[in-house]
Amino acid sequence: MQYITYARYVELGGSVSDEATFNSLQNRIESKLNYITFGRLEQMADDDNLPSEIEMLEVDLIGFLDADKTETVKTGVQSYSNGIESITYAVSSDDIEKQLTKRIYTSAQEYLWNYPELFYRGRR
Repeated sequence: MQYITYARYVELGGSVSDEATFNSLQNRIESKLNYITFGRLEQMADDDNLPSEIEMLEVDLIGFLDADKTETVKTGVQSYSNGIESITYAVSSDDIEKQLTKRIYTSAQEYLWNYPELFYRGRR
């Protein structure tokens, strides 16, 4: 289920210019949001009880992901010096995924601060 439509995204000042890119980024973000809220956000959407703040959260995160995808991510050895053995490793894709999840989690907590039950790890 989409939490925000492309038309509404553009209306709120979204920066992604084509709908295909928007859909791709939105699916990724909504998957992460459902993961960090233990499916509670998706349940709220099914009950037509979705917080209005979720729209601005998605605008923010889609813009962040769109800007982030332009950066090239390299993994493995970044540089090697044979003076007295110095190796520098690039950031792994796992580290980048963890950073992305952390960014989404932090933003979600900021936008959805009025809904602490979304982040509760205990039983429903």
